[in-house]
Amino acid sequence: MSRSPSIPLMSVLALSCAIPAAVAAQGAPSSETAVVLDALSVEGTLTAMPTYRVPELYSGTKTVTPRRDLPQQVDVIPREVLIDTAATRVERALDYVPGVGKQNDFGAQNLALYSVRGFATQDIFFNGFNIARGYNGAPDTQNVQSIEVLKGPAGALYGRSDPGGTVNILTKQPVARPFVEMGTLFGSFGTARTTVDAGGALSEDGSVLYRFNGVLARQDSFRDFVGGDRVLLAPVVSWQVTPDTKITFEAQYLRNRQTFDRGTVAVNNRLGLVPRSRFFGEPGDDSVSEAGILQVRLEHAFNTDWHLRVATHLNTGSLTGLQTG
Repeated sequence: MSRSPSIPLMSVLALSCAIPAAVAAQGAPSSETAVVLDALSVEGTLTAMPTYRVPELYSGTKTVTPRRDLPQQVDVIPREVLIDTAATRVERALDYVPGVGKQNDFGAQNLALYSVRGFATQDIFFNGFNIARGYNGAPDTQNVQSIEVLKGPAGALYGRSDPGGTVNILTKQPVARPFVEMGTLFGSFGTARTTVDAGGALSEDGSVLYRFNGVLARQDSFRDFVGGDRVLLAPVVSWQVTPDTKITFEAQYLRNRQTFDRGTVAVNNRLGLVPRSRFFGEPGDDSVSEAGILQVRLEHAFNTDWHLRVATHLNTGSLTGLQTG
């Protein structure tokens, strides 16, 4: 819908046209002076700004598919969100996904139990494979590229009957450009964390690439006698056998030591009667979880329309420690 100029604007335009005419009528000089400005050139490098937009998804079809072609509802937590929110564990990153609620996580010892759209689920996938078997510990975000939450009954694609949905972790993959990134984080209650992310080519022709992520971290708590530390080692090696065939070997070792703490009790169903820093266990009630993951993936492109992907997965985990109840 078009709108006509307001009356004051029309008056200003008419006045601006009438002034030159009035000056000319009074015999003012009609000479014009041309002003020539020097040429100005601006040079620089265009830097792409970080964005939360993810154009392609994996969890909806188990293939890399443009997001606009996917009928399912998939919420994505990209790497940029993990960095901006300083989320060091996957469970904290999921706090930013609508419709996902956190439930019992066995005193921070194991994978958290979630509810997606009101339906409880404990299964978390790692590049499409279920890792909620045994004791894996809370996954770290250092080697995570993105987290995809597939909502609704489409989760049956991964063998799940929960109508709420599934959580799939996608890891960082090798790149040809050599790089090394190191980071350090310090926080309250003795929190200290050092990370490394390195990658590049292992062969002269660039057919063999690698990526390595590592974490050393420790933290205490506002709770008395509560603390822990963790170690993460996550190497990835890919081999481009032919222009159409690639084999990827990926491993992860995660060791997490955490004090078993169920939190503050409610005396007579009332909170606040006991200081929130009060710990009701023994100071030596530490539990250590160790988890190992090994994945081998084979990808082959027959043509631009047909692509084969075969993968296998090995997952082990253990939990040892003391608990005083």
